[in-house]
Amino acid sequence: MTKHSVNLIIKKDDDSLLIKRLKKYLPLTSGISFLIFIIATVVTYIFLNGNIAEYNSLKREVTVLEERIKSQQQNEDIYISTGKTLTGIEKILFLSINFNPVLSEVINLPTEGITIPNASCDKLGNLSFKMVASSSSKLDNFITHLLNKETKSKLYSNMKAGGIVRNEKGNYSMSISLNVDKTLLK
Repeated sequence: MTKHSVNLIIKKDDDSLLIKRLKKYLPLTSGISFLIFIIATVVTYIFLNGNIAEYNSLKREVTVLEERIKSQQQNEDIYISTGKTLTGIEKILFLSINFNPVLSEVINLPTEGITIPNASCDKLGNLSFKMVASSSSKLDNFITHLLNKETKSKLYSNMKAGGIVRNEKGNYSMSISLNVDKTLLK
């Protein structure tokens, strides 16, 4: 029997010039890149450790400030709600009608023996009030004065009186509603 040998090794071809250069410079380039990566990592680590103390101090300062803000937050909420309420009141006052002339007209009514415990007026000029008279003559004088104002000066119109009630002390109480002249509402 004869021995035959089979050559499994492929004959090596000469590499091209480009491959020869790549084989020469790629390990060098990868070594330099790895070295640059190591240096960048170390510098970043040093930079972060140097700034971590400043970060921690800023974080503590923020925590302290947040606690101070939380302690002042209730007062701030009161200030904000008060400010909003005052703004709302200011808007209402700006849009509201001046009722002082109407109420001063009611106050200027002859009140000898007459008390007016409450009076109200709306923006349409509807005035209503409750009055208490010490005697029937005082009540009669008061109503006569109101009727004169209605007919002569035209300050009042559409006058309506509620039922007259006499209490145990002998006083007469009555409620009156009327319309006020619009010129008084300006």
